[in-house]
Amino acid sequence: MSEAKMTKSHRKGVKETNMKENIHPIERVFRIVLGMSLISLAFWGPSSLWFLLGVIPLATGLKGWCPLYSALGISTCKLRRSAIE
Repeated sequence: MSEAKMTKSHRKGVKETNMKENIHPIERVFRIVLGMSLISLAFWGPSSLWFLLGVIPLATGLKGWCPLYSALGISTCKLRRSAIE
């Protein structure tokens, strides 16, 4: 059976995630800059693995979705006007 024709009953145990964008564009830019800054420590900063923490804000900034915000029900995105009307 193809994946497109499978119903929810066929996909038992597969958890569907709702990965809607929940980060405001300005916050995304801030996260990307912060992530890149932390990752750059690998090249000119102290020799430790702390630069790996930069992967988290970089990834969430590029994706536009934060799993922690999703778990807490937070969204910093503005509501679209069409959704209000």
